[in-house]
Amino acid sequence: MPGQRFLAIPQASALHDERDRIAAGMQREILRRLYSTGLSLQTTAGLAKSPVVAARLRETIAELDGIIAQAQSTVFRAEEALPQSPEPIRDQVLRAVAEAGAALGFAVSTRMTGKLDEVPSDAVMPLP
Repeated sequence: MPGQRFLAIPQASALHDERDRIAAGMQREILRRLYSTGLSLQTTAGLAKSPVVAARLRETIAELDGIIAQAQSTVFRAEEALPQSPEPIRDQVLRAVAEAGAALGFAVSTRMTGKLDEVPSDAVMPLP
């Protein structure tokens, strides 16, 4: 339907939350395993009889530390990029109605009732 821009889907919020939970769990597990591997290699480097082997192990440990630091900074940047306060649904609807009116060339109006502001903002998904 022309002018219809958003669709509220409660399941979208639950799906989004579940994906975030899974991603966070995977991220913690991967970082934990990398850190554990680095500690294991540090112990092994201390036991190495060959200076060449010990040096290579220290280089590998330094590379793992760099990977861990990069992964953590990427995660923190992604978290900072998330919108802090999503636009309320009422404002999204009013903006869509105004855009529809401009595109159609005539006044478009809507009437809202109920507790629209209590609907989570992430339950609104853009329509294709």
